[in-house]
Amino acid sequence: LNFNDIEFPIDLKGIDKFEKQNNIFINHKYYCNNNDPDNIVMPEKGASIQFKNYQREMKVPFVVYADFESILKPIHTCEPNPEESFTNIYQKHIPIGFCYYIKSDFMEFTPVTYTAKDRVLTSPK
Repeated sequence: LNFNDIEFPIDLKGIDKFEKQNNIFINHKYYCNNNDPDNIVMPEKGASIQFKNYQREMKVPFVVYADFESILKPIHTCEPNPEESFTNIYQKHIPIGFCYYIKSDFMEFTPVTYTAKDRVLTSPK
């Protein structure tokens, strides 16, 4: 799909432009003119909600599960100037490993893992 010169969030003019650029027809005018506007109702503060309309679920072609691990190395710095804006950097994340897995009903995937070598864990910087 061609998203050139399309700004998000997209307005109605942008949908027309998107349709022309991609030679497709979404028919958004029909949906906008024949349906009531959305009425978003938020739950009360502290209330719990749960999903119960399982018949309305939409299946997705795949899901990616990922996990990253790191060591937090302390950083010793000088005192920041209280007269200026600053970020107090006190730890450095040193990545030591990751794993990701793609789950799909259409293909089989093997989990991908990586663990850092010892020299990365003992590097002086």
